[in-house]
Amino acid sequence: MLSSLQRSNREWWCSVSALLLSIILNSAYAQPEPVIERSTISAKTNTPSEGNQPATDSPFSLKGKTVSPLLLLQKSLKNTPNNPTLAARLATLYVQRARITSEEKYYRLANEVIKPWAKQAVIPGLAQRKVPSELQLIRATLSQHDHHYADARDDLLSVIRQQPRNVQAWLTLSTLQLIQGDYKKVQVSCSALSRIGANWLSSLCYSQLYSVTGFAARAYKMQQYLLSQLHQQQQALRLWVTGLLAEAAMRQGHHQPAEDYFKAALSIKSNDTYILRTYSDYLLRQQRPKEVIQLLKTPPENDQLLLRFAIATRDLGHHSLEKKLVNRLEQRFAKTFANNNHRHGREEALFLLVFKAQHKASQQRALELAEINWKTQKEPDDALILLRAVDINQSTNKQQIISSWVKQHKLEDQRLALRLSLSGED
Repeated sequence: MLSSLQRSNREWWCSVSALLLSIILNSAYAQPEPVIERSTISAKTNTPSEGNQPATDSPFSLKGKTVSPLLLLQKSLKNTPNNPTLAARLATLYVQRARITSEEKYYRLANEVIKPWAKQAVIPGLAQRKVPSELQLIRATLSQHDHHYADARDDLLSVIRQQPRNVQAWLTLSTLQLIQGDYKKVQVSCSALSRIGANWLSSLCYSQLYSVTGFAARAYKMQQYLLSQLHQQQQALRLWVTGLLAEAAMRQGHHQPAEDYFKAALSIKSNDTYILRTYSDYLLRQQRPKEVIQLLKTPPENDQLLLRFAIATRDLGHHSLEKKLVNRLEQRFAKTFANNNHRHGREEALFLLVFKAQHKASQQRALELAEINWKTQKEPDDALILLRAVDINQSTNKQQIISSWVKQHKLEDQRLALRLSLSGED
């Protein structure tokens, strides 16, 4: 997946490059998938291999010296700042660290590294230079994380045109299409994964599609089977599928299996932001705020998790702490608005509906944010927050947006079904 750099000590650099192969590339609201290397599909089980390499930003010993891949790439890029391959690799390491630590600052560092190759950048000597697919992939990852979906899709399609058998590009594209509810194109991506021999991934891709298009029970069984095909050491893939099963069980109203899968996912990675967020939402809907506090432990830095912590604090009647957390969230959302960034529109809408619902202006702003969010994201949680905003604003004419979507795609989600029935849209 990564080519070795041209350096005087080729053997030494090849050792470094080998450690840079198992990078986690993708992150968004939707549960991100692990990186899948080409030529690593097991002939016996047809499952993708994650390899047995150490974490790619971990120091390692080479010829008696301790080497940090991160520091090495930082120094190399400083010496040759116009090298897009180096930039892609350093940005990828930052994304990996962001995924491990759940710290947003590493995404900012990754964006800074590839800034000279941003689509809108006009830099002498670089404007006409061909951007390698490796950089396009990480650029797509960062665009998707920032909810610049059109840019992400353009980069992924460009990679696919150059490398039609690039598993990672097809996989990331299918995730993007699922987020946006473009189910016909998801089917195309799933089929492409099958054609290039990634049958396990193709099956998982189809299962995610079936889960939100009228075949939830079938998808659930498929995912259970696919999970059984993985080895214990395939932790990233196990986390991914276990999280999907937790959500699928939750949407179908199977509370105990959902609980079991959430806990199983957290036993694989206890600080996974996506799992913590979805499990916290589940616990809050079950009116179990104390368990949310126990789960998150302290007010998190992550905005999504901080919001759940604040809601649990309110539900427990801890008003002094609630006030402090609400003030902190208001400052963060104000900063986001000042930067004209709607990436957390769904979260801000939830914040307004929970903490500011007594104000008519806040109700209207929540609906506005939920509608903006719905234009680019159409996952079940996006439908839920829009329907909640529609209900509090008594915009009965807009309830049809969600009810039509549910009927069109035969979406099976007991949370949505209950809200629609209460709204008279069953």
